[in-house]
Amino acid sequence: MSGADLEWNARHVPDLATAPTVTLDSVERYLAASRSSSPPVATVIVDPPRTGMSVEAMTPLVKRAAPRLVYVSCDPPTLARDLREFLSSGYRMDALEAFDLFPNTFHLETVASLSPA
Repeated sequence: MSGADLEWNARHVPDLATAPTVTLDSVERYLAASRSSSPPVATVIVDPPRTGMSVEAMTPLVKRAAPRLVYVSCDPPTLARDLREFLSSGYRMDALEAFDLFPNTFHLETVASLSPA
C-alpha cells in the first residue's frame, strides 16, 4: 500500500520535468540485482524492520555512497547501531527527527538524513 502511494506521489510531484524513478524491492534484492556501474541514485530511502539493517544490505549500500541516505526507523536501539556503522563508514548525519505517532505508548518513529562526509 505505501509503495503504491510512493509511486503515485512520485508521478505527481509539481515542478519536475520528469518523475523520479521508484523501485520497490527489498534492499538486499535491489543491491544484489543492480551493479555498482548502474547509474547513481540521488537518494536512497531505507525503512528496515525492527531488527535494523542486515549486513547483506549495509555493506553494499555503504560502498555506493549515495549522495543522500534517508533512514526511517521504528526502533531507536537498532537505529543507533546502524547509524554508528554508517558514521564510521564515512557518512555524516545531517538531520534526525523523532515522531510520536502513537501517543501514550513507547513507540517512536525516527527519520535520519545522512550524506557522505
